Amino acid sequence: MILRKNILLLSLLLTILSMNGQAQTYGNEWINYSQKYYSFNVYTTGVHKLDYATLSAAGIPLSSFSSDNVQIFGREREIPLYIEDGADSDLDPGDYILFYAEKNDGWLDSTLYDTPNDIGNPKYSLYNDTIQYFFTWNASTTNLRYAIETDLNFSSYTPSNYILFERFQSNSDYYNEGMKTSDASSSFYTSGEGWGSSPVNGAG
Repeated sequence: MILRKNILLLSLLLTILSMNGQAQTYGNEWINYSQKYYSFNVYTTGVHKLDYATLSAAGIPLSSFSSDNVQIFGREREIPLYIEDGADSDLDPGDYILFYAEKNDGWLDSTLYDTPNDIGNPKYSLYNDTIQYFFTWNASTTNLRYAIETDLNFSSYTPSNYILFERFQSNSDYYNEGMKTSDASSSFYTSGEGWGSSPVNGAG
């Protein structure tokens, strides 16, 4: 009887260890739990500005860290910053931070689908166009920053005769339920499901 219990305990222990060995990534690996994070909403894509007055009004203790220590995270990663601090590494009245941030789209919604490429409209979220970004600071002075280009010798560069860009139109006036069987949609997220325009079937 004792031997059987020991075997069961050993089996249970090995099962638990094997489950821990197959660790998943959950998207929160960027969080350093020894730091404080202040969240703010972003609902437009473009260059954003956080100035001294805004940060101070949020209760952030700006005098307790250097501008070199500042980080901003969005979409599960650190993003580069341009900080105007008067070249003294302090955040004082009149100083500000510039950064590029993107509003919410289908970047995370695609994980709801069995096949992520089946998402109906990757440019438009199933739920919300607003996403939270996070302001924080650490003890490092090598956080991500934009490098300022100071070279003015433009004649030494060869111009390109083309540019690459993306143009798209994202419709969101109709929710397509994806593939149906006998006019019933699946409880799972299936191919083509998401916000877009009404179906075009030749019958108006």
